[in-house]
Amino acid sequence: ALTSSAEENCLLKAQAKCEEKPVRFIKTIRLTVESASVLLDSYPCTKLIYMVRDPRGSYHSKTKIYPEYGLNVTWDAEKFCSRFSKDVDSVIELKKKYPDRVYTTRYETIATRPIASTKNIYDFLGLEFAQSTAMFVYNKTHSQSWRAGRRFSTERVNSTDTSYKWRQTIPFEHASAFDNFCSEPFFKVGYLPAKSLKDLRNTSITLLAHTDVIF
Repeated sequence: ALTSSAEENCLLKAQAKCEEKPVRFIKTIRLTVESASVLLDSYPCTKLIYMVRDPRGSYHSKTKIYPEYGLNVTWDAEKFCSRFSKDVDSVIELKKKYPDRVYTTRYETIATRPIASTKNIYDFLGLEFAQSTAMFVYNKTHSQSWRAGRRFSTERVNSTDTSYKWRQTIPFEHASAFDNFCSEPFFKVGYLPAKSLKDLRNTSITLLAHTDVIF
């Protein structure tokens, strides 16, 4: 779709504001790691933070918002896991090439240890982690606001509980499809298969494993 004049004006204002800052961030879920590697090759000051989330959880979230998801979970899982596998392999190689410019983490790690994880990211970027930043992170992940937990809100009552909430409602066959098609990248980034519906529902049984690829 064409960008309207109003949208273009808004984007130009945002661009000007962004260019005033010494550090600029871009959050994207569409860019492949292979494409991102071109940016790292071309711009020596560029750094990459690659965050993965358990595909079973992210897929289940999508089925609640977009009706087309969940109609053919086998096809969805096979398609997603193919790209996921390529991205994981690419980021492993990119991290070897640029060990000081590529940082990898899991959504679940950040949700469970938000302040420590954020400090690690700030250290990676060479930024000061102020007390005000720690308080901001704490308030976002332990919010009592009426907005907390709403579909598109960035605030959570308890970020740890939120990150594993999908395990209580996802159909076992959906989880199994991703366990099957994503077995190789799961092993590399430390996601464990759910052996049974009972294990899937029991959040005291972890579906995370230690890995040298992901911090």
